Amino acid sequence: MSVSTNPIAAGWLNENSLRSYPFHEGCGLRPSDSTGAVITGGWSLPAYLILDMTVSACGSLETFSPTMYLKRLSAVGGMIALVFADADGQEVVTVSATSSSHEYGQSYQLSGTGSFSDARGTICIGDLDRFFSENSEGLYEFSLDETLVEPTCIRPSASGVRSLSAVDFDGYMSKRLGGDLSLVAGRNIRMDYDADSNAIVISADSNSGYSDECDCDEEGGMFVSSINGVSVRDVIIEGDDCLDVTTSNGVITITDKCAKPCCGCAETAFINQTINDLQTSVNTLAGNVTTLGARLEDFITNYLLARKTL
Repeated sequence: MSVSTNPIAAGWLNENSLRSYPFHEGCGLRPSDSTGAVITGGWSLPAYLILDMTVSACGSLETFSPTMYLKRLSAVGGMIALVFADADGQEVVTVSATSSSHEYGQSYQLSGTGSFSDARGTICIGDLDRFFSENSEGLYEFSLDETLVEPTCIRPSASGVRSLSAVDFDGYMSKRLGGDLSLVAGRNIRMDYDADSNAIVISADSNSGYSDECDCDEEGGMFVSSINGVSVRDVIIEGDDCLDVTTSNGVITITDKCAKPCCGCAETAFINQTINDLQTSVNTLAGNVTTLGARLEDFITNYLLARKTL
């Protein structure tokens, strides 16, 4: 078995390689099957793989719960990946290590994931070469009762603000911003610090030093801020017989109504009467054509009969 070369940490880490720490002493470190049931009488996580760890998870001191467990271990091609989750199974921190570049007792940074993206911590990995020589590669799932991390390894972050994001009018949210941040006043915005309420007051101010206030009474200083009765002065859009102009909630709507007829009622009545007269004449002509056809047919018949009698 490899041992730590650090004389200060050697005793502590080597002791941990023989016990379940940083997991709770009563945990069996056994994986679960696809149904979530613990696999008994078989493989269990070796104590020499994880020697120590600490995690700092953000949250209020009143609601913080130091409950975390190893949810998943992936071992493939000389590399392991560990995922730790909270009591609800939500992933908190992850880490990976490769045996080719690993030394016994080496520490790695734990990185937060998901809603715990700002969680941080360190983990100490033991003998990776021994792990891959004695155990099969694969994906191992664990339950809270089997890989519960000792509560003293989970520490709350006492920071008041976890992160800050900017959200625009359309709901687009920027990435989470951390560290020392500054609020910068934009155009015509003034920011003041209120010591009594320990607050930053953001106020709109046209004379905040970014631009001069417009003097609308000055010749040539008039500007258009809106149109057709919406927060404007002396600007009107008029319609006519073909165009209808309406405004509603700051929106100007121009509607074309030129589909109306160009003739009046008297002209339309004359045209309708003329059409009716033409229809009557057509019907009369059609009747005459029918009568003429019948008479022509009678004439031909009588002519043929006369020819036979000669």
